[in-house]
Amino acid sequence: MIYHSSPAKFSTFRHMSHFGTLKAAIHRISAYTNSDVHYMYVCDIDFGRCKVIQDFGNENEWLHVDLAKQNVISKSEYHYLRSIPDHLTRMEMLSEILNQNGIDSLKYINCAEDSGSWSYISTNPSKIKILSIEEL
Repeated sequence: MIYHSSPAKFSTFRHMSHFGTLKAAIHRISAYTNSDVHYMYVCDIDFGRCKVIQDFGNENEWLHVDLAKQNVISKSEYHYLRSIPDHLTRMEMLSEILNQNGIDSLKYINCAEDSGSWSYISTNPSKIKILSIEEL
């Protein structure tokens, strides 16, 4: 089991969603200061071909930068992603690039929430099974 917290209730995750320990998910709730309602998702994920990366503590908006620094994506792929202004579209395209490069998920030692624990990013929302959703 793996966890994700969000101020939104939904039935399908987006591309490049982050997951971690219960402690990490609870820590993330403090980032959602503009919402009085929070949801805890308990999930099971098929990680497939998992690539271990370094966590720089950046938010998802900077993920393509971090992956380029680690040579997970090429410079041309980075520049292509950088040209996409919409964040959600950029994350979907990043998912496609990673899948084409033989990567289904990313695994990293979290340096922000529950520091030192493993966290994950899934490139494919269809590989994420929501086991339960609890309103907090």
